[in-house]
Parts: sequence; C-alpha cells; structure tokens
Amino acid sequence: MKRTITEMAAKLGVRPDRLRYYERRGLISSAGRTPDGYRLYAGHVADRVRFIKSTQRSGLRLRDIEEVLVIMDAGNCPCGHTADLVEKRLAEVDEEITRLEELRSSLVRLGQDNNECRTSPLEAWSCLVTTPRRGGEEP
Repeated sequence: MKRTITEMAAKLGVRPDRLRYYERRGLISSAGRTPDGYRLYAGHVADRVRFIKSTQRSGLRLRDIEEVLVIMDAGNCPCGHTADLVEKRLAEVDEEITRLEELRSSLVRLGQDNNECRTSPLEAWSCLVTTPRRGGEEP
C-alpha cells in the first residue's frame, strides 16, 4: 500500500520534512508521485524509517546509519561493520564524557570561588567585575 508523505509522516510520528530529508540523503526512496505531485511511499519505507530512528536513539549518527543501509541494500550482513561503528562511536562518547567531567569540575571550582566571594570579595574574580547599571550609571 502506498501512502502520501503526510500519511506516512503521521503514521511514523515524524514531520514530512524529515522524510524529504531522508529521501534527499538517499536513505529512503519515493514510490512516485500522485497526480497532484505529492510524494508516495511504499509500506517498506515505514520499516526503514523506524530502523533509522531506532539506531539514532541508540547513539549512531546518520552518516553511520547510511553506511549500514548501503551494506544491507547490497544484500550483505552489516554486523561486522556495525560493530566497528559502535566501537568508534563508543570511544567518541567516552571522550565527550571525559570532556564534560572536566567542564563539571571547572564549574564546581568556579562555584566554590563564587561562594568565597561572599566572605572575601577582594579575593574572588567575580566580585572584581563591576556591571554598569541601567542607563550606564556606575554602581
């Protein structure tokens, strides 16, 4: 059964522009157009979009998913390649976690410096900054 872009988007809980984007990237294909020019999609497109969205929720990026789909479309098993992609993505996530932990530590130190400011304003950086009041008046 073929569905219009609006019907397919509603069925999948996505916006029609998401389907257009996937089509432009070659992730899905249209089954033609209605006489009025609306895109039509075959039923298998729904499964493909669900696969794309599910893999994105699992942490893979769209460019990785494209690679997996190309392998699948060629009739090959993407398991080995998928494992490599997951390992690479996991390393990226670990690097991001490290970066975020460093950022968190920096913010904690900044917050502690700000607390010291309340007891010793001349020693903390944030209290040395003066902010002009409205109209450019100095405090």
